[in-house]
Amino acid sequence: MGLRGRPSIRKAGALSVGVPVPNAVVKIMDLEEGNRELDPGEVGEIVDYGPMVIPRYWQKPEETTHAIRDGWMYTGDVGKMDEDGWFYKDAQ
Repeated sequence: MGLRGRPSIRKAGALSVGVPVPNAVVKIMDLEEGNRELDPGEVGEIVDYGPMVIPRYWQKPEETTHAIRDGWMYTGDVGKMDEDGWFYKDAQ
């Protein structure tokens, strides 16, 4: 049994990058301001939260301020999430 009770880690017939790894929370935020979470199917910036997120960039406070907000890592990757929680990168 795969992640979240799914029988595999790939979604049949789709070019998905998969579902979040255990202990990670991933969501899609609007591209304009990055402060509004989008609904499934909407394209925006992929952001994640969890133990894999670094607290800051070494000696780069400006990059840290831009990329890490309230513990969420704004990846700069554009994508979407479907209604089943599968993510798709560069989905335009």
